[in-house]
Amino acid sequence: MMVFYQPYLSIMVAHSYFASGIAHPITVTPAAETLKWLNQHQMCLKAAPGGLNIFADQATLAEIPSPQSVVQLQFKLFSSDPYFRHYTDMPLTVPLAAAQFEAVFDSQEPLFIPPQQWLSPEQMQQSPAAEIVNQQDFSQNLTGLVNLKLPPESFSEPGKEVTLTFTHCEAYWKYYFLSLTPSGTPEIRDPRQIYVFDEPVRKQLNQHNVMTFVSQTPVPVLQHSPFTFQLKDRHQMIYKRLPAADPQQLEIIRDGKTSQRLCHLYVR
Repeated sequence: MMVFYQPYLSIMVAHSYFASGIAHPITVTPAAETLKWLNQHQMCLKAAPGGLNIFADQATLAEIPSPQSVVQLQFKLFSSDPYFRHYTDMPLTVPLAAAQFEAVFDSQEPLFIPPQQWLSPEQMQQSPAAEIVNQQDFSQNLTGLVNLKLPPESFSEPGKEVTLTFTHCEAYWKYYFLSLTPSGTPEIRDPRQIYVFDEPVRKQLNQHNVMTFVSQTPVPVLQHSPFTFQLKDRHQMIYKRLPAADPQQLEIIRDGKTSQRLCHLYVR
């Protein structure tokens, strides 16, 4: 008997921070009970950039009776990027939160799912998430929990596709000019005329005079920033393009009950 495997379920993770739209480096792993179910149905797993592909033999599935009730498949998302939470739009009040995704395969159309909610470590250790989460998951940078419901009528259908979508965050940008001696009143200009920076403030940093500028509104944090902020003094160009936000330079500023992201950018 010839066995012919073809795509059964594809889980991809998208992230608007990356220019490619694909989240990386990220790993999608089936929970223990889900892995057991996949093995029972002789399915194969293959990791893909930013996701996981599951293959099944259609002849084998045709011989297996369809389940009597909805099958719940559960997966975990792990990111090996230590700055994943820096550039991802997520609650600032829960530093180790993980996104929860829920979906039902009720048609053959590809699914695109944003996080339904963000769970704290305490919430993940409670039912029903507690059934698939363990302490080792937290040490491996658990970033998402996925619950996919498979109705009996969709059991044997091949080519199921789901894309889990994360979005980039925004932050206030604060520039520090370490060797700026202006002849007038310098200003940061946005050629697109979208973002505005406050007037410069002179400060002491490690016993050195620096000049700082802060954006009046948050600016998107992207892997390849489209912003070309410029520094001018008396309408003369000093810097044609200033550096863009780097997730490594982001910090959370808390003031009472409010929190905001602030990115420090140093220019010599």
